[in-house]
Amino acid sequence: MQLRASFPNSTQREPLFILELSISIERLGEGLSYLTRYEQGEQVVLRSIRNHDVIAASDPQQGIPDWIPPDLAGRAFVDDGGNQRFVIYKGSTELGMELIRYLDSELFFGLVRTYRSWFWFFSLVTMLFAVTFSIFMYRFMHRPLVTLIRSFRKLQEGDFKVRIYRKKKDDFTYLYEYFNTTVEQLNSLIDQVYRQKILVQRAELKQLQAQINPHFLYNSFFMLHRMIKLEDENAITFSKKLGQFFQYITRNTSDEILLIREVEHTRNYAEIQEMRLGSRLSIEMGEPPEALKLLYVPRLILQPLLENAIEHGLKQKERGGFISMTFGENEAYWIIEISDNGEGMDDQRLQQLNQRLGDVSHDDYEITGLINIHRRLNIKFGPGSGITVALGSDGGLSVQIRLAKEVATDVSNLDR
Repeated sequence: MQLRASFPNSTQREPLFILELSISIERLGEGLSYLTRYEQGEQVVLRSIRNHDVIAASDPQQGIPDWIPPDLAGRAFVDDGGNQRFVIYKGSTELGMELIRYLDSELFFGLVRTYRSWFWFFSLVTMLFAVTFSIFMYRFMHRPLVTLIRSFRKLQEGDFKVRIYRKKKDDFTYLYEYFNTTVEQLNSLIDQVYRQKILVQRAELKQLQAQINPHFLYNSFFMLHRMIKLEDENAITFSKKLGQFFQYITRNTSDEILLIREVEHTRNYAEIQEMRLGSRLSIEMGEPPEALKLLYVPRLILQPLLENAIEHGLKQKERGGFISMTFGENEAYWIIEISDNGEGMDDQRLQQLNQRLGDVSHDDYEITGLINIHRRLNIKFGPGSGITVALGSDGGLSVQIRLAKEVATDVSNLDR
């Protein structure tokens, strides 16, 4: 290929000289090949503007598209026999040539498609992860929390039978177990308070029925009448003790009281009975330890036991009846023992009585004062506490009260 240029380049003057340049088509094609970046799918072509003849190409063996650019410079997508190409071109009117670069669209969009595939892949993976995480959160966090909240609402509405069970072992399992334990403890506390209230009411009712009865009342007032008539100086003491006795059992106080107050009431009752029965009865009461004096116990637990010994154990004794009340302790329990020298009880009846005392779950309405006291002590001081009955060394009965030390609470304030 030859290129010719004159100087000056004017039609009005004769040129001073003419420059003629010969260019090797083969070497020009090699030069164009340096403009390519890909071994396949790319072609750089130098072509004439006038007749569109190909002057040189980077790789003539690939074939040269016959697309004609619409203007001197630009870029476009063209269809070359079903193969889409991206074309960049630039023309020069002075040289009468145009440089065209062809690229297969696969080279141009291949990475975009790859990135798009990866994009959809990661989008799908992210969506699957989000869905899986949502299902996990719902099954293992949201649903158990909803179950727990609903159970608390049922508990708040008063349904103490609600329980939650979970097969899997996780943190919610422990929460459910603690919830169930709490509900059971609430049930137990409510049951204890209910039973304690009912038993206290029954105890007070039985004491009113037992003590304010015609026999005790008539005998007491008849004796007081005789003492006043005989101008017995003990009449004042007797009337005072009788008033204190009825005041204690009839006044509306709390369900629990200091043991020292219960002992004082029982001692007052014992002195009344000794004054009434004279030589038929002698009662000896010990002094409780200081720590035991300040222990809160259910009301009316000692005097009914003393009365029971008088009415049943010593009923047939004309003289020489004896009752003792002692206070002691061992490593686990405070012990209060009431013994008499009465008629006692046969082995079969004694066994039946201890069986009824041991059955704390039995809710028989018609229970004796002895069982009432046992159950109240069992509720207050826990299993192992309460009453046991055995044959005494003097032939009568020995009733023993046991109060668990680990449950008993010593207080220093006498006013509760």
